[in-house]
Amino acid sequence: MEPTFDDLINILKTQEDIYKNLLDLGEMKQAELVKGGMEEIDALTKSEEALIYQAGRTEEERIRCSSRLAMKHDLQETATLSDLIALAPEEKQEELRQLHESISVVLKELEKLGKENMELIKQALKIVNFGIEAISQEPKGTYTSESSEGKKGTVSRILDKRV
Repeated sequence: MEPTFDDLINILKTQEDIYKNLLDLGEMKQAELVKGGMEEIDALTKSEEALIYQAGRTEEERIRCSSRLAMKHDLQETATLSDLIALAPEEKQEELRQLHESISVVLKELEKLGKENMELIKQALKIVNFGIEAISQEPKGTYTSESSEGKKGTVSRILDKRV
């Protein structure tokens, strides 16, 4: 069956919904990163993975539909969405433009949120590493007896700080 602009619109609506759901999950994940809710972060990450898989499949579907539409209208297979919008019937062009704009905005927000979450993760990792360093340091006593001076360096470490 030949793809239509209605098919493309439906695929783009699906993509828009997926990306908005990813954005919502990312915002929830950010709140949990701030709170330090590890179990919640794990659950949110699993939900994100499922949506990302779904987004990948939908993107493949969009590419196939776009390529077929492009070839149907004597364009190269790699025609952009903007190229296809120009070929769409007038009654479909505005809806396609709005979807294109909406998806672009959501993807930019997702990118920004992803960077912010990455920074939060880096900060949390620094805190964890600092804690590990503090735990694994040899105690430096102010007062030592003469008999304990010969035992320096024999303190067993709980964690290997190189991990």
